Amino acid sequence: MSYKNFTTIEQSDVQFLKEMGLKPHHKFLDVGCAGGRLGYELINYLDKGNYYGFDKEKKWIEGFRLAIITSNLVQKEPTVELGDFSTSFSDVKFDFIYAYSVFTHVDPPLIIEFFDNFKDKITTDTKIFVTMTILEEEGWEIRGGKHKARE
Repeated sequence: MSYKNFTTIEQSDVQFLKEMGLKPHHKFLDVGCAGGRLGYELINYLDKGNYYGFDKEKKWIEGFRLAIITSNLVQKEPTVELGDFSTSFSDVKFDFIYAYSVFTHVDPPLIIEFFDNFKDKITTDTKIFVTMTILEEEGWEIRGGKHKARE
């Protein structure tokens, strides 16, 4: 699957990110980039080499990479990886990190793993946007950096 199989909702995401200050020179990390729904538009917008994305689903990454080649976006040199929350992008510092509908599908220990693994990829100016579900009555509890399942 690729970007072409999605709706046009990416336009509102890109507009939101621009309103939050995203400029073409910023380094952008797309967590759970899937088939490129957001990435396809961002690669067009960002300067060469500034888009980074990863997803754990091989079929999505393969489709996204094919779409990049067939749409001639390869000259923008995006980085699209098959990976998980331990994926490394050498010594890149990100200006924006976007995890839309990713953390809503994983347990809190994996969210903590992501931030532990990416803490050296952010600065005090990095803007991070995520969607999350907070459970008050049941589920997980995170206090003081520690996490445990509620019984």
